[in-house]
Amino acid sequence: MARRNKGERYGLRIPQAVMERLTVEEGFWRESPREVEQGLQDGVRKAELLVWVKRRMETRLTEREAQCIRLHYFQSHSFRAIHARTGLGLATVHRAIRRGVKKLRQAAAEEGVGWERGPRKER
Repeated sequence: MARRNKGERYGLRIPQAVMERLTVEEGFWRESPREVEQGLQDGVRKAELLVWVKRRMETRLTEREAQCIRLHYFQSHSFRAIHARTGLGLATVHRAIRRGVKKLRQAAAEEGVGWERGPRKER
């Protein structure tokens, strides 16, 4: 028996003519056009919130808190990596992140900023 690659074993080959006749409901897409549009709107809202967070980090947080939050949340560094990179104690890194997030949550509550999620997509 000839060896087949993974694509041949698990792939589904559908002629282009068949694909062109399929509607969204019949096709292999997981999202309807409405869901795609909602996803785009959510992306815009996330970008706006990110700008808000970065501005509040400049005005509401200490330099240490802002630096630790940037490294942890925006650059995905662990607490230990932040500790090694900055020379701050591990407990200091943890405390700075916790306090900074608390201040940002307070600012969001004061200003009425938040993320409202729509209904979950049923599968």
